[in-house]
Amino acid sequence: MLCGEWQGLPVAVKSINMPKINQHPTYHKCLKREIEIQPTIDCAYIVRSFFAVRFELRGADSIVIAMELCDGGTLEEQIRKTGRLGDDHTIHLLHDMSAALECVCRPPPPNPRVLRWLWR
Repeated sequence: MLCGEWQGLPVAVKSINMPKINQHPTYHKCLKREIEIQPTIDCAYIVRSFFAVRFELRGADSIVIAMELCDGGTLEEQIRKTGRLGDDHTIHLLHDMSAALECVCRPPPPNPRVLRWLWR
């Protein structure tokens, strides 16, 4: 994952190698749904996705997704650093995860124009 800036905001940039994804129908389907749904979700508990672009660079077909940068590290990194999470921290994380699931369980309909362009 790379970091950058978009319209003055710090972003994380995820680059996905499409030939590898296309070899696995399940991965392809999950990526397609992520690109379709994530930008439409407005939830404080889910990383915002700003845009996705498909392009070919030096013969490599890729999709790049720019998303909100969360610089606190992963849950795994936090556990490795502290050894374990305290009860209050665990309750806080479970609350945040359940709030995020509540947001995701009600996604709006997909935008077919975006899908046609990315999945040509």
